[in-house]
Amino acid sequence: QDGVVVQGNYAYVAGRRTEHPNAGVQILDISDPAMPLDVGFFATHVESHYYVPDIVAIDGTTLCAGGVSRLFIADVSDPANPVEQGMINLEDVGKFPRIQTLDVQLPYAYIATGASSTGFLSVNISDQNNPEIENRMQAPWDVQAMVTKGDTAFVSSMERIWVYSFADLQNPDG
Repeated sequence: QDGVVVQGNYAYVAGRRTEHPNAGVQILDISDPAMPLDVGFFATHVESHYYVPDIVAIDGTTLCAGGVSRLFIADVSDPANPVEQGMINLEDVGKFPRIQTLDVQLPYAYIATGASSTGFLSVNISDQNNPEIENRMQAPWDVQAMVTKGDTAFVSSMERIWVYSFADLQNPDG
């Protein structure tokens, strides 16, 4: 996962924009790759540079961005006017959560938090105004990378690969 994701004719870039007083996600129209156009900005209204989002993922018109401690959700159906839908503070579930990898497959956002007590999370974002953590797996504590395919997550740690099945989200297998 990265601080840049492309979907269709748009690129979404997480971080801080020098001409914007806040952090968030810059939205670029890249239909002409030689002349990308700045079309919108989703401001996350963080109170410190510590919380500047540096990772972004998208599924359809649902954009998720995060970094240290927080996951922000926006509706980008109109890229020029993104609308904040919700936010969840990951410090409520563990210490030192930094979103290491992020994937969105509606209605879920899957989050791996690196070397943290927060672990690997599945967050239900079907009600984007009120996202809820549905599952938390503390193993592995040192996530290096993660990818999801369908209802399966492949999570790597420094020791091994973990495979989680979310076919039954009330009882995930790990």
